[in-house]
Amino acid sequence: IPEALFQVGSCLYNSGDYNKALKVFKKLVKNKSLFSQIAPKAQYKIAWCYWQMNKQEESLKEFNRYLAVYPDSPLAADVLLWLGKYDYEHNQFETARKYFDRIISEFPAHQLRDDASYWTGWTFYSAKDLGSALEQFKNMAARYPKSELTGDALLRVGDILSGKKEYKKAVNYYRKALEQAEGGLKAEIQFQIAKCYQRQNNIDQAKIEYLKVSYLYPESGYWALEAKIRAADIFEQQRQWDEAKAIYEKIASSQLKEAKYARKRLEWIKDNVPGLSLGLKAIMDDELQSPGLKIPELVIPQTNTD
Repeated sequence: IPEALFQVGSCLYNSGDYNKALKVFKKLVKNKSLFSQIAPKAQYKIAWCYWQMNKQEESLKEFNRYLAVYPDSPLAADVLLWLGKYDYEHNQFETARKYFDRIISEFPAHQLRDDASYWTGWTFYSAKDLGSALEQFKNMAARYPKSELTGDALLRVGDILSGKKEYKKAVNYYRKALEQAEGGLKAEIQFQIAKCYQRQNNIDQAKIEYLKVSYLYPESGYWALEAKIRAADIFEQQRQWDEAKAIYEKIASSQLKEAKYARKRLEWIKDNVPGLSLGLKAIMDDELQSPGLKIPELVIPQTNTD
């Protein structure tokens, strides 16, 4: 009977009838001595009902009640993580960190321990305690190398080191992040690698690394476009006008807001660079995003990632 009643409450919850669902779950919790197996789940659902009803105070109260009554429940770690993220989003970084720390100390074998370690890093980072954030993200990546969050943690290590102008160390961590990251995050990491080389005035390598962004991750949106513009700017600095023109023409023919900027640069090149050839001596086959991208005159040095 209790299992069937819980399923009724869940169906009401899933259909958006939170008031009726709340009544069902409260009935199960009220008789927890009879429904001891199902009462923890019902208490958990009560908190979510209030949340869906935009009653945040009641929701937070019920989540904390859950932790007080069922501290060893399998769902307790989930509740701690949720409460930690809630406080983090409301800039309560120390309180959030306490919730994350409890996951690691009270549930050392739980699958959310890597999440807790990762978000602990963010509590330091957002509080501008970059030294602690650096160590936390490093430790998280070392302790949980197979976590899907490790790539992002290594990216943040690179960002902090780059902010300290330790560009060589930053590049090493960015390259480690590339090995761990998934999806669109790779484009951001590749862009940051290029920016580090540019800040070191290693312009030739920066140019190569920027071009990799749009070549390897053409669907990455902002990062691919920004990388193209920066690469074109470097080509202009080096008076490689045809190469710059090739990139600007690609952007100018698009519907992107940056097309206006690209057209202005093309106009400037046309007015200020006499004798520019009509043919393009670009380093790609026929367009920047082509799989046939070639860099025949530049050798990409191997970077030590130790």
